Amino acid sequence: MDEAAKAGAILPESRVDLLGNRLVVIASSQSPLNALALTPDAFAEAIGSGRLATGEVGSVPVGRYAKQALRNLGLWSAVEPHLAMTDNVRAALASSRAAKRSLESSTRPTPAADPSVKALATFPEDSHAPILYPFALTASSHQATAEKFMAFLKSAAGRAIWEREGFKVLS
Repeated sequence: MDEAAKAGAILPESRVDLLGNRLVVIASSQSPLNALALTPDAFAEAIGSGRLATGEVGSVPVGRYAKQALRNLGLWSAVEPHLAMTDNVRAALASSRAAKRSLESSTRPTPAADPSVKALATFPEDSHAPILYPFALTASSHQATAEKFMAFLKSAAGRAIWEREGFKVLS
């Protein structure tokens, strides 16, 4: 969104951080694990000979958040050798579904969108930068229709959809 703003592609006054999210560790719903302590020993035991799937830590948002949280919690050195980095959060999710011993860091706080996974741990919000989803009208948008759609996204009906999907509505 910052790049779109710099390029003049959005109406700056319409920009709003509408949604937030949390960073979680998930596993297949078939995993015997139901919770995971955010400690090096717990991660080592949970991962075993498997992997922690996440986005590429240098370029994919979920990977950057995961690296930041893992470093801030003193877990990075224990987890880094076990990372399976993917080009997006959906690919990491697919890895968690397919692998027998795999965990995933995800920005989905609940498995509402995918019952084949379960949340094991939620990283503290202060362990990483806030996860925000900005929305804005494009500079070339058909204003009336776009404004109605943006209003719907912020409405009670929109809020119910966002919350059902596990997002935190900010405004």
